[in-house]
Amino acid sequence: MLIVLIITIVASFIFIRHWWFWSPMDTTTIYKDRSPLFIGHRGMVNLAPENTLLSYKAALDLGFPSAEMDVVPTKDGQIVCSHNFDLERESDGNGWIDEIRFDNLKRVNTGIYSHPNHLGRFNKLLEVCAQLPEEIIINIEIKSHSVWHIRPALSVARMIKSREIKQQVIVSSFNPFVIWAIKWVHRDILTALILEEMTYFWTINLVHPDFIHPDAVLVDDQLLLFCAKHNLAINVWTVNTIPAVRWLLNKGVNGIITNNPNAIKVFYET
Repeated sequence: MLIVLIITIVASFIFIRHWWFWSPMDTTTIYKDRSPLFIGHRGMVNLAPENTLLSYKAALDLGFPSAEMDVVPTKDGQIVCSHNFDLERESDGNGWIDEIRFDNLKRVNTGIYSHPNHLGRFNKLLEVCAQLPEEIIINIEIKSHSVWHIRPALSVARMIKSREIKQQVIVSSFNPFVIWAIKWVHRDILTALILEEMTYFWTINLVHPDFIHPDAVLVDDQLLLFCAKHNLAINVWTVNTIPAVRWLLNKGVNGIITNNPNAIKVFYET
C-alpha cells in the first residue's frame, strides 16, 4: 500500500510539473534584426508554383527573410516539398506521393493550374535548402496523413541535427504528435504547433511547442494572454491583407505568414 501511495505521489508530481511548469526554448535568435518576422507562405505562390524552388526564391527576392515549406515523404523515404499527398490537385501526375518513388516523382510537373506557363518540379527538401541562403529562416511544415504518422518528422530532425540543413529552422505541424516526436528525440529543435481551430489547443501543455502558429481568425486577447504567460512566440497564418497585417502587429504577434508580396513593405514601416 505504501509503495502504491509513493508511486501515485511521484506520478502526480511529474504530471503537474509537465503540464503546468514548463517553458519554451529561447526564440529570440529567430527574430533578431528581423522582427516582426515575415514568412512567405509556401514561398510566394502568387509568383511561382507553391513549394518549388522558384517560389522560395521569389519570396527571398522580394526581401522576405523566411519561407514556409510543406514536406511529405515519398515511397522510398525521400522528404520532398509539397503541400499535398495527392498529385492530381496541382500537377500532371497521378496517385499519391507516398506511394511513388522519387525517381518517378521528379519527372512530374507541378503548378499546372496555378501557373500553367511557369511550371515547376518537385524537389527534395535537402536539394532546396542547399540552394537557399544560409542566413534565412526556414519554416518546415510536416504533413501527416494520420496522427501517428511521425516517421517523416524523425527524418527531418536528423537532417537538422546532422547540419545537412544549415539554415535556422522552425519545424511546424498541425499534428501535436509530430511536435512531441521532435521534442522527444531532439529537444533543442524549435517547434511550432499550428492551430486551425481550438480543438487541440489543450495539447500545447502536453507537447510544449516553442511557437504557436494560429489561423488569424483565432487571435484574440485570451490567446495572446496565454502566449504571454508561457512566453510563446506567435506567427500567424495566412494573413493576406495589409490592414490585417497591421492589426495583428499592433496586437503584438511576432510573425506574419502571408501570400501577399506587398506584405513585406509593412516590415519597413515598423
